[in-house]
Amino acid sequence: MRFTDRGDAGRQLADRVGFLRLPRPVVAAVPPGGVPVAFEVAQRLGAPLDVVGVRTLGAPLQPGVIVGAVGECRVVVLNQRLVKQLSIAKSWLNAEANRATAAMTGQVGRLRNGLPSPPVLGRVVVLVDDGTANALTVHAAVDVLRRRGAARVVLASPVVAVNALPALRRHVEDVARLEQVSTRQAVGRGYRDFRPVSDNKVRRLLSVAAGLQPDLACEIAVRDGDEGPLMGNLAVPVGAMGLIIFAHGPSDGRRSPERRTLATRLGEAGLGTLLVDLLTEREATRPRAARDVRLLADRLITVTRWVAKRPELGHLPIGYFGVGTGVAAAFVAAAETKLADAIVSCGGYPDPATGWLPQVATPTLLIIGTRDTAIRAANIRAQCALRGVAELETVPGATYPIGGPATRQRVGDLAATWFVDYLRPLTAAAG
Repeated sequence: MRFTDRGDAGRQLADRVGFLRLPRPVVAAVPPGGVPVAFEVAQRLGAPLDVVGVRTLGAPLQPGVIVGAVGECRVVVLNQRLVKQLSIAKSWLNAEANRATAAMTGQVGRLRNGLPSPPVLGRVVVLVDDGTANALTVHAAVDVLRRRGAARVVLASPVVAVNALPALRRHVEDVARLEQVSTRQAVGRGYRDFRPVSDNKVRRLLSVAAGLQPDLACEIAVRDGDEGPLMGNLAVPVGAMGLIIFAHGPSDGRRSPERRTLATRLGEAGLGTLLVDLLTEREATRPRAARDVRLLADRLITVTRWVAKRPELGHLPIGYFGVGTGVAAAFVAAAETKLADAIVSCGGYPDPATGWLPQVATPTLLIIGTRDTAIRAANIRAQCALRGVAELETVPGATYPIGGPATRQRVGDLAATWFVDYLRPLTAAAG
């Protein structure tokens, strides 16, 4: 094994690419694995970093046999010899190319997270991957870059399969590599750590390369008229896809281990979180205030508008995570402000918000426990009343309060997936 991980490979590869003395290069990575490698190359060259969307096409019933690749700009390349040899129908190829293109387009949009692509017109582009075993992927990526106007493309890859080199050289002007291997399977063996790269890590690296601010983590205070401040804990990772505001009662506020566990899971998925106490310290001692849905909703609206006006937060789509007594407040706030782009409800009664539910078109996930007979009935009624997409998930132990670590992990996973699917960035993050 020559490389500790992709970062180590990128630093070694950067030295090799540096010897080429390329004028004003742009670095383009094949995601996700190529991004940590390309980040180091871009830092070394002082070049802008982007991703180039490509995806392979596997043969029918033999997905490991690569017969083609698709890329951005409607690029499709095929291994015509294999297509003919396997008698693959043109209709199947067209359908598979459309499916792969849609998946690739969605992935690239999530990874760029609103960041603009640096222009490549008339420039040298360094195309970087973490290992190259198939020339079809490179062919597709190069076609994308040529269509965007790249004057020259150099492939930089730490590990290259030797049997792919002749085909690679037909598509690029130069190949910078550190190690050659005999087979496709051997590409990953050049690394001690070759674990998959998460989308969140890709977004972070692209944001750092674009010169955006580092992670934001602080305590905030939101004023609401003459009342004392509403205190909260704000955490926003670099390249965040959205900001999730927790709506909960005073008994399980921002310092609750349960809430912090859920917030951490959302942060791992690339989402910002705001754990905020919707009641002041004095109000939290009054049982009636803790059950006052109208008051909790008004406070949530205040916090939401505060977020929307902040220059460092206003570009982020907003999600509500309602828990317990905060569930109904989240629905009321969503109906009245129309500022929430996704809602997750867990272990609470939506009934106090019955009059507002038909006004809520926001995609909503309702999570309940297996033994919550009354809560199940209330959530089924809510699911029918909501105007937008609404799904119901049953998780053992997802009562109120939420159960042990395994239950919290499952609830966190479901919430993270829902928010990632339904939150979309509006603009690039502010620097």
